[in-house]
Parts: sequence; C-alpha cells; structure tokens
Amino acid sequence: MEDVPASVSVGGPVGEATDGVVAPGAPAAVGDDLPSGENPTRKGRKRARVTSRTPSADLKGALTDAAEAVLMRDGAQAVTVRAVASEAGVAPMGVYNRFGSKDGLIEALLVRGFQGLTAAISAREGETDPVLRLWMSGSRYREFALSHPSHYALMFGDRVGQDWQPSAEFGECAEAAFQILADHVVTLIAAGIFTEGDPVMLARQVWSAVHGAVALEMGGLLDPEAADTSYRQLLGMILRGLAEPGTLAFDHPQEPPKVVRNRP
Repeated sequence: MEDVPASVSVGGPVGEATDGVVAPGAPAAVGDDLPSGENPTRKGRKRARVTSRTPSADLKGALTDAAEAVLMRDGAQAVTVRAVASEAGVAPMGVYNRFGSKDGLIEALLVRGFQGLTAAISAREGETDPVLRLWMSGSRYREFALSHPSHYALMFGDRVGQDWQPSAEFGECAEAAFQILADHVVTLIAAGIFTEGDPVMLARQVWSAVHGAVALEMGGLLDPEAADTSYRQLLGMILRGLAEPGTLAFDHPQEPPKVVRNRP
C-alpha cells in the first residue's frame, strides 16, 4: 500500500454529546474500517439512544450513523426503517419524518459513501506531479473500496429499491467523485503528457478499468497475494496506454512513471 491513510471516514463524529444527548456506545460512522479481528455484532454493544431533545439535523445524522451500523453488520438488504429505528433507539416514525422511506435511508448512505470516495481520491498536499496525482488517486480508490466494502458494494451494485429516484444532492456527490478523475485527465492532456482526446471519455475508461479490477478482487476472483502487484501494474498500463509516445519512463512496472518530455 502507498504511504497514505488506509481509510477515509464516510461518517461524522461518534460518541459525542449532542444537545444533552450522549451516545457513549454509538456505532462507528466510518462503516467498515474496524480494528483487525473486531466483530461488530449485537453482543456486548450499546446502541446510541436519541431523544426528542436532539436537534433535527443531529438526529438525522445519528440515524444515518445507525443505518451505517446496520449496513456494515447485516448488509444492504437489512437497512430498513424498523431496523434503523431499533439501532438508534427511536420510534420508526422518527425515521419516516426525516427520510420519508427506506429509499431515503439508502440515499443518505450513498451520499456519505460518495463523499468519502471523493475525499479519498482527491490530491494530497505536495502531490504536484500530475502523473503522480492520477497514480495515487487510483491507488486510494482501491484502498477506499477495500476499507469500506459494504459502502462500496452499495454504491456500485447492491442497490435496494427499484423505484428509487436519486435526488439532486446524490447526483452532485456522485458527479464530484467522477470530476476528480476527469480533472486529473484534463491536466495531463493540457501538460502534453496524455494524447489529445475527450477527457470525459478517457476518465470513464480509467474508472472502468480500476473499478473492474477492484470488483474482481472484492469478489474473491483474484489471488489475494498478487492483487496489489496486479493493481499497480494495471495503473502503469493505463498511463502507458493514454500517454503520448516517449513522454513517460517506466523504471519499474509497479511504480509511478517519470515524465521525460512533454508533447510539443
């Protein structure tokens, strides 16, 4: 793995006092990045209890935290109004009042998931080389997926509710994640490193490649011991395939290439 954070929070702070309500044993809002060997079962857990004194915005956040706890423990199919209400210690009507339905709960999880993915693949301070930025963005994409498998499965496949109509907020969050990748591609084209082309189409091709590799790995279809090496080589293949001939030098197939010249 690269020397970057292994996971990115997709939830808010937990276990804090909110308007007189204390959640001492609230489930982790981060979702799946639990300590090694920890089993998030019901045994020995204290649920966060919320009351009518909790402000509406805080209660909605607490209910989303509870939905994340159900998601990571029992899977997307288990995220129901009744299950989330029980997890949070409120009446089901409290969930309906803030989310409208189960679809509203699912969308709240999707919004958090894409916000977390966007944060994960965004460039870090000091990553000024555009080639390195794209390489690290691809690396952190995989790290996010492996650290948040339940969220990732929900975001890219485990959808619940055939009648769900995505809101503008969800569309903006999903688009923001893709825009990070598209911006990387635009920068590389402008720098004369990538071949001229439609940056949106090229970004979709890059996303398709990395998503496919991650999906195979998470589905148990790749050798776990070779998955990291294989993914690094895939990133190199993507860069080599999109770069102008002679612009990049690959000293090692598993490391980011160096720019040796730009397109005139």
